[in-house]
Amino acid sequence: MANQPLLSKHITVHISNKNRKKCGEKYTNVQKDISTYEFISTGNSCHAFKKANRHIAGRSTILRHISASTRNVQEGTVDVTRLKNYIMQNNYPSVVMLMEDATRILQQAQYDAIVYRTLTGCVSPLIENEIPVHRYFDASDAYVVANHLKDCILADTAYVQLALPMAVGAAPFVLYYCGTDNIFRFTDVVNRWKYTEKLLGTEGIDVIGYSSDGDPKLVKAMVSRTVFLPCMEISRWGRWFIVNNEHMPVYIQDSIHLINKIRNRILKADMMIGNFNISKTHLNDLLVHSKDKHGLTVKDLKPQDKMKFTPTEKIMNEELVKFMEANVPECDGTATILRCMQNIHEVFSNVNLSPLERIFKLWYVLFLVRGWRNWIKL
Repeated sequence: MANQPLLSKHITVHISNKNRKKCGEKYTNVQKDISTYEFISTGNSCHAFKKANRHIAGRSTILRHISASTRNVQEGTVDVTRLKNYIMQNNYPSVVMLMEDATRILQQAQYDAIVYRTLTGCVSPLIENEIPVHRYFDASDAYVVANHLKDCILADTAYVQLALPMAVGAAPFVLYYCGTDNIFRFTDVVNRWKYTEKLLGTEGIDVIGYSSDGDPKLVKAMVSRTVFLPCMEISRWGRWFIVNNEHMPVYIQDSIHLINKIRNRILKADMMIGNFNISKTHLNDLLVHSKDKHGLTVKDLKPQDKMKFTPTEKIMNEELVKFMEANVPECDGTATILRCMQNIHEVFSNVNLSPLERIFKLWYVLFLVRGWRNWIKL
């Protein structure tokens, strides 16, 4: 794929199948992968339009390919064995970052007839380690199913934990997921983390840190596990460090969530940083100029989807910031906060940064925000 443009692949597929009967079309696994990716990315209608105009894998072929390539993930089970195999197969280091998040889902019970004959979509009770009871909602006969549906709570949230090996280009691995009603305490999170670390440790996998959004329960769990230095003790790294760095793991808020929150705050209302104004108006003023100068659209400044990251990337683009500084008066405050967003994103996503560059950018943002906070308190 690296040496063959995607268009060339499509042309090859079309030419090789154009003289074959519909039931005789053949596709390699790579060609099926391409069609599957496009089908998932663009949807059924777009795929039907493409299929009507050129020879590509049909919907049924794609669905069979997905089924054959998809592993069964058991709800409420920490999939340590498969994570170990994934790490070994790709020669990744046995060190992972655990990331987790929750998203709202439609409340619906479903019957899993393929493997387990259980109901999914219901909230299972938690066992000692705050992991849901596996296969709790047995669906062996209609009477049992009816009783479960009468008494159970339907999950309104999907909770997922990913493990990311510490290697450039490594894809995250789904370590654990479950349906939940999102009613739990921060102590439940702490207990589940301890249990997960213990399971991973049995396979020689170390957890270097945790990342999540700003969910108060997760943040409180992170703070409760962080080892702070005594008040009078100075870290060997300097007086600005208050955490005992000898203790692992480390805890961070997901940078994408953090940057999006800053963008949403900028677009919501004006702010002051010292004598400088941070305002959406400065970004709106760019729209009178040609789009090729800044890349913005009106829609980018109306965040209906607060978690969409593409508008954030556009807003904090360095070329946009430079153009704004040259053409929009009194935009220093807005430019400063946009460069903070740049630094946060680069620190956690640019693998080419040297350690010193990474530390400098991170502490630049931290000192600026601390100074801003202290100024607000005056």
